[in-house]
Amino acid sequence: MQLDGFRTTDSRKESLRAALARHGYATDDFEWILAEEPASGEPDPTGTVYVIYKPTGFRRMYEGAAWETEFEDDLINQIFKPLA
Repeated sequence: MQLDGFRTTDSRKESLRAALARHGYATDDFEWILAEEPASGEPDPTGTVYVIYKPTGFRRMYEGAAWETEFEDDLINQIFKPLA
């Protein structure tokens, strides 16, 4: 699912968009998947999130409330970029 349809708060979506832009990635190159919908129905996932980098098919799993921080660390470390 594209980031716009991903079930999280608008402020988190904007933070993710900003992180992607800061590190040279396009939002459309990623797919965002919740392992399961939050029981509360709230749009603020704190469970398991899968992020797929479409150009390579690389998939990474994140868990917990601070998964966005781990995701940005991975962007900084360029784990989604193919090996040269």
